[in-house]
Amino acid sequence: MQPPPHQPYYQPELPRRRFPVVRVILFVALVLALIAGYFVFFAVKPPDGYMNTEDFGNQHVIRFLKWEETNGILNGYWSIAETNKQGKPDYGNGTITGTHSGSSIGLTFDAGTGTSETDTGTLENDILVLHAPRRDGLLDTLIYHGVTMDQYNAALNDFKAAYGNRH
Repeated sequence: MQPPPHQPYYQPELPRRRFPVVRVILFVALVLALIAGYFVFFAVKPPDGYMNTEDFGNQHVIRFLKWEETNGILNGYWSIAETNKQGKPDYGNGTITGTHSGSSIGLTFDAGTGTSETDTGTLENDILVLHAPRRDGLLDTLIYHGVTMDQYNAALNDFKAAYGNRH
């Protein structure tokens, strides 16, 4: 028996592959999901409030500011824990009103005693710098750092453990 005559193997010409629209849509969806995931899981969240601590001699101070902002108008509260010159603890609190535009900020502190104090400064990258007038006419510069409520509560609990709740 003789083998059949040699015939070349026929392969049909394959159509050119076009990049399907479905693949483009899936790719765009994947990129958008990755971007959204970044903002949900890795973006820096704003602080719960701003805390300033100072130690000089036997005097220790913890200041905490918290506010809500609507269209540049601020409303919130302040709290302070400090030791007097004899090292005894004292605590106070009150309300805050103010304005915020760009990095400029102005805060008015009211303790409910009929007097208030207005401080001005800047707020950038979770750092609040306020210039507060002193009784002698000079200005104090107070630097506050953005903190969580847990960080503030831990600092306040440490203060109370060291100095007590009230004098």
